[in-house]
Amino acid sequence: GAEMRGHLRDVVNDRELAEALAASGLETILARHTCRHRADELFAILAACGNRGATEIKPATEAAA
Repeated sequence: GAEMRGHLRDVVNDRELAEALAASGLETILARHTCRHRADELFAILAACGNRGATEIKPATEAAA
């Protein structure tokens, strides 16, 4: 509604705000959308579904870069 349009207008008209939002979004992506994070999420889902074997699987450690 009108509130969302106001927020969008603020972002379009305020370069610093737009850059801060972009930086925050990128930080979130880099922190949460990794292969390890996805694998941890999948193991949590399997465990929640009652897959006892999922809790016994030990994910491989990440290779040193």
